[in-house]
Amino acid sequence: MKAAIFFRIILFTLILNVGSAHETIQAQVVKAAINNDLSADISSDITKENRLPRKEAKKLEQLRDRFQCFGALISSASYTITLCADLPDNDHPDVVHIKNEPGHVFIILSKKDSVSSCSMAFGFYPRKPLSSLFFKKVRSKILENHSREYEVSISKSITVTDFQLIEQKAIEFSIKKYDLAHYNCYDYALEIFNSIPNIEKLPVHRIKFPFPFGSGGSPCGLYRDLQEIKNQSDFWREAIQFGHFISPPNCKN
Repeated sequence: MKAAIFFRIILFTLILNVGSAHETIQAQVVKAAINNDLSADISSDITKENRLPRKEAKKLEQLRDRFQCFGALISSASYTITLCADLPDNDHPDVVHIKNEPGHVFIILSKKDSVSSCSMAFGFYPRKPLSSLFFKKVRSKILENHSREYEVSISKSITVTDFQLIEQKAIEFSIKKYDLAHYNCYDYALEIFNSIPNIEKLPVHRIKFPFPFGSGGSPCGLYRDLQEIKNQSDFWREAIQFGHFISPPNCKN
C-alpha cells in the first residue's frame, strides 16, 4: 500500500504541468525584443537570476526570437491577452487531481491586423518535474500550449503599449523558480494577467492538493473564482467564457 501511494505521488509530480505541452520556448518577450539595445542587459540578468552558464544563457537569448512572430507591434493592430484554465476533470471542476492529471493554467497572447492574425499560447513548468517533489524551489521553463484544451477563460483587449508591458512581464516572471505550493503555472499566468494596467485584479486562490503537497494555485481555484466574478463583476462579466475550447496554433516566424 505504501509503495502504491509513493508511486502515485511520483506520477503526480511528473505529470504536473507537463500535459500536452510541446517544444520548450523560454518566454523571451521582453521589451528588448523591440529595443535590441537592451538585449545585452537582459542576457546578463537571465544569467544572474538563473545562475546559468553564459553559453546556456545565450540559448535563452536566441529563443527570444521565437516571439518575433508577432512582427511589428503597431497601434493600428488589435491585441488580446487570455488567461485559460484546463481542469483535471472537465465534468467536475472541484476535483483537483484525477488519473494523474492536475490540469494547467496558461496564457494566450494574440495580435490581429488587417492582413493577418497571430497567437502564442505558453505556460510555466519545472525544468525537471521530478525535482519539484524533493526541492521547494527548482529551475523553471516555458513550454508552448498550442492546441491545448481548456474549460474557462478570461480575455482582455489591450493597447500596443500594454502588450509590450505584458511581454516584458512574461520574461521577467519566467526566470522565477518553480515552487509547487507557492509559484506554479497558476501563479505565473495570473501574475502576468494582473499586470494589465487599470483593471480589477483577479484574486489569488489557494486550494488543498493531494497529500503530501499542501496547498497552492490550481486551475480549479481559478475556475471557481471566475464563476463568482462573472456573477458579481460588471467589469469582467462579458470577458469570461465557460465551455470546451482549444487553444489556437502558435504562429511561426
